[in-house]
Amino acid sequence: TGHATAWLDLKAWASWLDQSKARLTRVDLAHDDFDGIHTVDEVREQYLLGGFKNRGQNPTSSAVGPWDDPAQYHKGRTYYVGKRENGKMLRTYEKGKQLGSEASPWVRHEVEFRKQKDKPLTTDMLRNPTSYFAGAYEYLQWIETVEVKKLDRIQQEVKISFDALVAYAKTAYGKLVNVMLTVHESAERVVDELIAEGVPRRLQPGTLPAH
Repeated sequence: TGHATAWLDLKAWASWLDQSKARLTRVDLAHDDFDGIHTVDEVREQYLLGGFKNRGQNPTSSAVGPWDDPAQYHKGRTYYVGKRENGKMLRTYEKGKQLGSEASPWVRHEVEFRKQKDKPLTTDMLRNPTSYFAGAYEYLQWIETVEVKKLDRIQQEVKISFDALVAYAKTAYGKLVNVMLTVHESAERVVDELIAEGVPRRLQPGTLPAH
């Protein structure tokens, strides 16, 4: 899974794959832009300007989400360049909004490579992912100047999921809690009645915010 790869030593794993004579059929390289410096709008604009051309030809593209309604942008948008059946595709989407944070600037850029008869995938892609990410399309060369911190993604996902669940609970049950406080006159009693053992599925045990 994506979470598992965040904890792997990819260079050691690549060596193991070589020793095992394994073959790669698909490799996904991703960058999480937590500050939203390179947006979905930028990707679309660069596509129209020719930033993805190969031998003078633009690959196909498609836009998913409420692109024509700014009032709905908080739901999140996605932009695709290329087709996976052709061996290479860029997927850029508003990850923070997908997780439930309407104001999050977090954008994820994913390049999906698939094995072709004349284009095998090598384990060098795991050893030097930044180079292959940058080389996928001319537009993506900005990645070479970015400091990558792979574990930040897990922490960000948990934080956004935590905040989104709190916001949902307030909307769905905030008024009930208010009435319960009036009835019981004790926050402790309200918590005792509402609390349930376990952790929500969207939150990963061991990575909850310290507070």
